[in-house]
Amino acid sequence: MITAAAAVLYSAAGLIRLHAFRLGTYDLVIFDQAVRSYSRFGLPVSIAKGVHNDFGPDFSVLGDHWSPILASLAPSHPGLRRPGRLLLGQL
Repeated sequence: MITAAAAVLYSAAGLIRLHAFRLGTYDLVIFDQAVRSYSRFGLPVSIAKGVHNDFGPDFSVLGDHWSPILASLAPSHPGLRRPGRLLLGQL
């Protein structure tokens, strides 16, 4: 019960911060790009991470920000291209 309440509160807080433009977006962009690459049946590539750290635009996040949940979110990406989906996927 406490875990479910905490999940709801954290989800609400994250979505409120997102809609108020008070959320840090760097990691959110990395994860969004990785899920987009998975949804196209490719390696999880993040252009933002690669360019920011001088690794090049084809930087794969498998060794840096890899998480199995990213692959499970990929089938829903083409229809739900919203960053809030990634915030809720953290639960």
